[in-house]
Amino acid sequence: IAADIGWNSWYDLWDKVSAQDVLDNATIASSILTPHLPESVDHLRIVVDDGWQEAWGMWTPNEKFPNGLVGVAETLAANNMKAGVWLAPLLVGPGTTLAQEHPEWLVQGAEFGHPVHGGLKVLDVTHPEAAAHLTNVIQTIVGWGYDLLKIDFLFAGTFPGGRHEDMTGMQAYKLAMEIIREAAGEETILLAVGAPGIPSLPYADSWRLGPDIAFEPTDANWFFIPAQARSIAARWHLCEITLCDADPVLLRGLPQEEVET
Repeated sequence: IAADIGWNSWYDLWDKVSAQDVLDNATIASSILTPHLPESVDHLRIVVDDGWQEAWGMWTPNEKFPNGLVGVAETLAANNMKAGVWLAPLLVGPGTTLAQEHPEWLVQGAEFGHPVHGGLKVLDVTHPEAAAHLTNVIQTIVGWGYDLLKIDFLFAGTFPGGRHEDMTGMQAYKLAMEIIREAAGEETILLAVGAPGIPSLPYADSWRLGPDIAFEPTDANWFFIPAQARSIAARWHLCEITLCDADPVLLRGLPQEEVET
């Protein structure tokens, strides 16, 4: 599999993205990037990142996407662009309908402290109904016209806790990846993010090997660059067998000599 070329909403809009933002930036990206595409690349990839969903765990489009994700994908396809989308399929907001109506679908005692969204629960894929729910989520999103899934915060699936079936966190994680891979189909690209490398590689087509390179409070700063270099160096042996995603380099605001370096 070859690396895609295109635009991802996260690095400028964070979770404030809307359908119109995606389409406007897709037009800009096309005008800038298309003249420079190698002959082997016949499309641009536009990825809708965090902010499109109703809530974490409720993977349906919110009011900022009045025509859903289907409308975005159809418009992109009409302009010879392919669509990708972000989701965190193993995390659930505690206030969501899913968490309130199906507490038995969650790993008991397991929680991830998100820096913005607080304590998020972990989907228990060993529960048959929770597994069926995960399958439906993935199949639905692919059916909307998205053949790249950026699946994030996967490490949460390894957390220990009370599960419907007695197994270790890593065994449950393997099961989750099997479910996602089967539901997505072999033609869908899975980009694993925040994921343990070795157990993810049999199922993922590509792997984000480091943390976000820049968060909104700090923006693009010099110290992110050597941090990314260390992440790549430490994990390079795994990059021989999968497509590693080190995140794009953000240059905005950096002085010229740091950009050149």
